[in-house]
Amino acid sequence: MEKKADFKAMNKREIAGFIWDYYKGPIIVGLVVIVFVVSLVRHYMNYQKPIVQIALLNCDTGYMEKEGEPDFTDFFERYGYNTKREKVTLHTNFTVDLKSNRNSDMYQFQSLVALITAGGVDLLTADEEAYEFMAECNSVDSLEEHLSEEFLEKYKDAIVYLPNPDTGEIYPAGIRIPDNDFMMKNKFYDTDDCIIGFGNGSTKDEASKRMLFYILGEEETDR
Repeated sequence: MEKKADFKAMNKREIAGFIWDYYKGPIIVGLVVIVFVVSLVRHYMNYQKPIVQIALLNCDTGYMEKEGEPDFTDFFERYGYNTKREKVTLHTNFTVDLKSNRNSDMYQFQSLVALITAGGVDLLTADEEAYEFMAECNSVDSLEEHLSEEFLEKYKDAIVYLPNPDTGEIYPAGIRIPDNDFMMKNKFYDTDDCIIGFGNGSTKDEASKRMLFYILGEEETDR
């Protein structure tokens, strides 16, 4: 039977103690619900949807750690994206040492392949050796699936052709971008050893192409 309290005979401390002793369960549950709701609202208020996700494999992050991530303000303004609600995601923590047998390297490689397969990488950049290795792992999509014949013709001397791991057919897998302004400014790679292409599994085709044009310094009408 629920104990009845004579609040008139109690002081404030006794009343507070009684309420806590007999109603602390519902109070705790209520507080948890409030905290959860507030956290959920805050999450959605602060959530930024990734416009495009870029994996920079084997990149040098020293400059970025000192100066911060690249400024994509021009990109947002050019295509009308909302800087408060949308963002560009950079994956810069993946390294693949083809001569290493360390478990940590294998784990990073497996994690990157899984991320690409799940559609978590729209654009992939890497040094030539690592890029060719990722293509062998069926992680690189054909440029023909995303870019026009006119655009490919414009970059024909820079296109890297690699064999499809399933069929053996040679396909345009990436674009070699030596002395690229974006890469040089952010010091991600040696200027003469960088290839860029599309992750095999990306679902953001339009945004991926826009970011590729932006990195290459091309206007969208040039595609």
